[in-house]
Amino acid sequence: MWIDIFLLIFTILLTLASIVFAYAGYHIIRHKVPSIPSGHKTTNTMIRHAKIQPGDKVYDLGCGFGGLLFQAYKIQPKAIYTGFEVVEPILWWARIKARLSNTKIKFKVGDFFTQDLSRADIVFCYLWPSIMERVEREIWPTLKPGAVIISNAFPLPNVSAERHDGRVYAYRKD
Repeated sequence: MWIDIFLLIFTILLTLASIVFAYAGYHIIRHKVPSIPSGHKTTNTMIRHAKIQPGDKVYDLGCGFGGLLFQAYKIQPKAIYTGFEVVEPILWWARIKARLSNTKIKFKVGDFFTQDLSRADIVFCYLWPSIMERVEREIWPTLKPGAVIISNAFPLPNVSAERHDGRVYAYRKD
């Protein structure tokens, strides 16, 4: 009897996990961007370059599971953090983690190109070169003076980085 209940629960959980991973895989293929977290060292470099201050509006474009935002929150909990992600099941985990860790990080499902990012103080990204071209073309011009883009691995193609430290590029809007 107990083994039957266990097998039923296990089967239900396995089925749900399969649905979630299939859904996430579909969106990753559809948007042509895999969810690859930044390494711990790179994340710390990005946060250091950002110089996050209390009250700063910090956005992470394609935030995945939110690892960078959680790390930044530990260092400066008085900033306002928002992560954007198109793959909703990935955000389910980020939202659960935010609730369990009692952080005030917000996560939004959707295309960040359709969002108003003009009030951002800091924008983090780890995006493919083709998407960085769009960031430069569509988001960079809308940012306020003093706003910073911190990119992991892939630069803005036609903007000179204020700082380039290994894999991390830092850009400050004039």
